[in-house]
Amino acid sequence: LRLPIKHTQLLPSVNLKIKDSLFGGAITRDIGFASLPLQQVLDGSLAGGGGYELKDDREEELHEQKQEEEEEHERSGYAAAESTRRFSVDSFATKLFAKKTDNAANTAMATSETTPLLGDGAYDDTEPQLQLTGGGVSIDFEFTKQHEHRRLPCAQPEWLQNRKTYPTALENTDVLRGAEPFLQLPIYSSASTNPIGFWKGNIFVSTESKQCEQSELIQRITNSTPLFLRCYVVRCYNLITSDDSVCPYLTLKIGNKHCVNARKERKDDTRNPYFYASYEFDVVLPGFSKLEIAVMNATGFDGIGDDLIGQTEIDIEDRYYNEYWQQLQRTNTVPIEQRNLYASHSSTVSKGKIELFIELIAPSKAKRYPLLNISPPPSTEYELRSIVWQSKDVPISDTTTNMNDLFVSVDLNEDLQQTDVHFRSQTGNGEWNYRMIHKVTLPPENGDAEYDNMLIQIWDKDYLSLNDSISEISLKELHGFYDFALKVNQNNLMRRQPLQIISFTFKGEHKFWVNTDDDKGSLLMSFELVPADLAKKLPAAKGREHPNSNPYLPEPESRAKFSIFNPMQSLRNLVGDRLIAKLCTFVCCIACVAIL
Repeated sequence: LRLPIKHTQLLPSVNLKIKDSLFGGAITRDIGFASLPLQQVLDGSLAGGGGYELKDDREEELHEQKQEEEEEHERSGYAAAESTRRFSVDSFATKLFAKKTDNAANTAMATSETTPLLGDGAYDDTEPQLQLTGGGVSIDFEFTKQHEHRRLPCAQPEWLQNRKTYPTALENTDVLRGAEPFLQLPIYSSASTNPIGFWKGNIFVSTESKQCEQSELIQRITNSTPLFLRCYVVRCYNLITSDDSVCPYLTLKIGNKHCVNARKERKDDTRNPYFYASYEFDVVLPGFSKLEIAVMNATGFDGIGDDLIGQTEIDIEDRYYNEYWQQLQRTNTVPIEQRNLYASHSSTVSKGKIELFIELIAPSKAKRYPLLNISPPPSTEYELRSIVWQSKDVPISDTTTNMNDLFVSVDLNEDLQQTDVHFRSQTGNGEWNYRMIHKVTLPPENGDAEYDNMLIQIWDKDYLSLNDSISEISLKELHGFYDFALKVNQNNLMRRQPLQIISFTFKGEHKFWVNTDDDKGSLLMSFELVPADLAKKLPAAKGREHPNSNPYLPEPESRAKFSIFNPMQSLRNLVGDRLIAKLCTFVCCIACVAIL
């Protein structure tokens, strides 16, 4: 074949025809066709395998120079991408519970004398540092308010160490893009304008046939290679489905030999499930190469009628024969990828994301290195001890007496608790010294990254009608408090150190005022998370009941007092100054009328 190498625009196209053979080849029929301009092979504009070799010394020199330039460009681009990823990608452990923002405020203070830095990364000036508070640590309220969704550093499990995370499929990143080992050409039929499939392979142009035969890639793909495919699925998030109830589970398939249905391991009622699942398949390459992962919604009966939420597909041949992938495999740093899920192969609308990574391991190595243990971080039971101390500037709800019978309710995880009643408050101030205790599991057992807000409400007690709601606080800052506590104590567990009590502070103070959402008063409160084991050693009861300790809560001193030995003051406390004034005026009027 003679080709105008120096005038690539005149090069013809390679036309491929795909046929179907019936009855042992007696009958053949056309299925589809694909086409590739040779100009794209020679000028290097293709994404995938292909190339050319020329005998002429001058052309060969130009070709080598071009190759060197391309390799240098790839190396510089890869290094730049590595540098960018080093600063833009965080470990998965810090992703479990928060989304990163660009907020930066230097509000966290103090240092720890006994607890080292969390994780191995360097702190910047906005990362919270620990402050010793009587055997525990504290995080500042102002920090969590300004950095509500900021990641906090954490010691990493072994399988996460030195493993980057990419917010897209790996083939869309600089890690693999530009080094694809194969061409993929769309196959069309005369009956449709949409592709009916893809042709995958390589095209080489050379002046000598031996040049192509000596290609390293050709030598590798002409020999069958047995491998173990390991797929580690960490989680899915932001799943989109029209069903009200979302109970996702995984199915995996590669070829006709390996199919996995993990319906028994479904996660109930969550759009952000954590799976921490590991799967292993024995494969042979070249061969069946499409790993299909689907996320299903368990809406039917025993799998019948279950709906597809979304699916993704990974070509493991493109991974295994990719030079950069081999480098990652050799250093055991295959990154985590967050792949889009689609309702069909032709869809472009994401139905959520799946976070996973895969490995392709030779059988000899697989015997020495078992499947990674990516089990979820251990859940720890805590007592969230919230103390309502006082209120101030609460508006008067009862305009008749110009007084409130104040009490406070705290609702968390559908566990509603309330204080006793501060009777006859005339100033909007109240005092309770009342402890609430809520059970909290960190991380949540269902793996959902969302925490419930703590709803705090101030009420006016009515005895003949419904209580009046005066104002409320939706305490979102507890999310950052939970994250901090989780990462501190997970760090302690991994380093085999005892768990610690985590306190919430504001500018170093354990008791601080929290404004209501509508600026109708404030509450003086304190919060601490006590691990369940420590809670047994440091007991405390709700309210001011026995055992009243850790800390001791005194009886309120500012409440109205009633005594038969001081009836006028008791009457004043009972009906209020406004009614007392009206009553005195009425009595005076009656007296004047009687005198007259």
